Amino acid sequence: MAADRRGRLLSAFFGLQMAGTALGPLVAGVVVDRAGLRSALWLRAGVAAAVWVVTVVSHEGWAERAGGARPAVREALRGIPEEFRLAFRVVTFATFVLTMYRTSLNALWPVYVGAELGYPAAAVGALFGIVSALILAMIPPAGYVLDRVGRKWGAVPACLVPAVAFGLMPLARTLPQLGVLAALLGLAGGLSLGAMSALSYDIIPEEARGRLQAMRRLVGELGGLVGPFAAGVATDWGGAGTAFLLYTPLLLAAGLLLAFAVPETLQAPRRAGRLRAEEGR
Repeated sequence: MAADRRGRLLSAFFGLQMAGTALGPLVAGVVVDRAGLRSALWLRAGVAAAVWVVTVVSHEGWAERAGGARPAVREALRGIPEEFRLAFRVVTFATFVLTMYRTSLNALWPVYVGAELGYPAAAVGALFGIVSALILAMIPPAGYVLDRVGRKWGAVPACLVPAVAFGLMPLARTLPQLGVLAALLGLAGGLSLGAMSALSYDIIPEEARGRLQAMRRLVGELGGLVGPFAAGVATDWGGAGTAFLLYTPLLLAAGLLLAFAVPETLQAPRRAGRLRAEEGR
């Protein structure tokens, strides 16, 4: 994947993934209101079956790779140039926080908007639809920003804007107010498309990318496990509106660390290559 196109390709890939995640509740809300929960569950099962069929019939061979055994994770981490090692740790932490807040949003919005504020399921789905539409709309500009302006211009707002939106969420009581916050989350989600992956791709040596990207994503998935559980505990303790405040300091910390502890990596592939060449002399 060429470095000058990395942002656009990753933006498109993750944009479609996030849009599907956000669009699902909209479709489910409409189906539940019109045909009941059972129909929504059957629809989900049908989509899952279709994806399974496509996966089974699709095949793409692995490209031949030169070299012998790949380094273990510890050796792979040591292979990152010194100036980028802290950056990789920060990006991994930010991945954890972003996955944590996104999965928690899927759990908290139905409780807060539907159960606590009393709006119908279609209204909850419409909020997710706003997020989905803006994520799709942001795919081209987000890719341009990552490839032409800088990776951090997508990564930093991806954390700081949701921190503001989550901090304001308990004050939002009407659908227009909730819609504005949904728009902020959609814009931030759009700017984040592929940002963490592009940052990490820039600084990880080619021979270690598979292992270290898998490790970073694993940490992110742990955030996806912890997030809804923490949101549930916070909701039981102080209500869904209060639970949003749990994530504000984490998002602020991730955004500030990305802003001040991570160098801009848009030109990092060339610099990292030079550093590894110098270390090998």
